[in-house]
Amino acid sequence: DTNNAIAYLEQSLAMMKLIYGDKPHPCIATSLNNLGNAYKALGDITKAITYYEQNFAMSKLIYGDKPHPDIATTLNNLGNAHNALGDITKAIAYYEQSLAMRKLIYGDKPHLEIAHSLNNLGGTYKIFGDVTKGIAYHKESLEMFKLIYGDKPHPAIAVSLGNLGSAYEALGDANSAIVYYEQSLAMRRLIYGDKPHPDIATTLNNLGVAYDTFGDANKAITYYEQSLAMRKVRYNNKSRPGVAISLNNLGCAY
Repeated sequence: DTNNAIAYLEQSLAMMKLIYGDKPHPCIATSLNNLGNAYKALGDITKAITYYEQNFAMSKLIYGDKPHPDIATTLNNLGNAHNALGDITKAIAYYEQSLAMRKLIYGDKPHLEIAHSLNNLGGTYKIFGDVTKGIAYHKESLEMFKLIYGDKPHPAIAVSLGNLGSAYEALGDANSAIVYYEQSLAMRRLIYGDKPHPDIATTLNNLGVAYDTFGDANKAITYYEQSLAMRKVRYNNKSRPGVAISLNNLGCAY
């Protein structure tokens, strides 16, 4: 219950302020960040940004000009919030600042926070319309995830592969999109096995869309049908947006 969570977090913040007074303190900064996360989850992005900005200002007072993981995280959170608000230019600016700081903190060593920043920039540049730049960031992110996780199948790698599929699809390169979607599908099946999973169903649907775009309606229908079957099992034949999308895609493909 996000509303209850906010109520408790606001009480916590008020108490932290009574304890530490006007002096900037990491506990107060953390409370501000947590409230930002909660309001973002609630869908009140404007209020979330207000708390993130307060967190950022306090973190700067605490840590000064020295790069710090907490500041980098807040910059990333501000990027996420502005992205959700549709302000892509601001989102990119915050993501780039976060990435630059994370590189200063972690250096040349592969790190999850850097990989996630690269992925965020890839997705945001795609939305911005600079798909080529988005692909470059997604490829950097994918390579870093592979360095971190090695040969072991991992959801982050599967997501990166899917993101590259989506980016190439946006670029109009259906062949490359299919290659990446198929790799993503294969990895997700290794991760989740025979159990119906939303990510597998989504990748099957994405492959259907890519083959549809490529002009292979028969293959598109095969993937759409697999996606629909999995979504029906997953949601126990209940009405869900994913099921409706699969039905719509099948109707258009036929």
